[in-house]
Amino acid sequence: MSQGDDSQSYVEVIGLPPSTLRTLEDATLTDAQWSEILRVAVGPDAPPMLGVYDVIDEAVRFTPPFPLDEGRSYEVRFDPARMPGGASAGLALLT
Repeated sequence: MSQGDDSQSYVEVIGLPPSTLRTLEDATLTDAQWSEILRVAVGPDAPPMLGVYDVIDEAVRFTPPFPLDEGRSYEVRFDPARMPGGASAGLALLT
């Protein structure tokens, strides 16, 4: 979890291969599809938080509409098998 220069909170997944980032950048995904790939929630049984998903600066970024609570634990899961191309897209992470 980070805060940008304008104090906006966000969650980033870094270290992804360029091919994975291109796949996500080129895809037209709904909010529901994005939240299956990168899920941010207040707990394992809670629904995913609403927010904006972007590919920015060699990372996948989730920005909620309101700041994340400092000191609160969030459950974050990145699942490349849910990307367009399914399991084959996830294999790009192993190279």
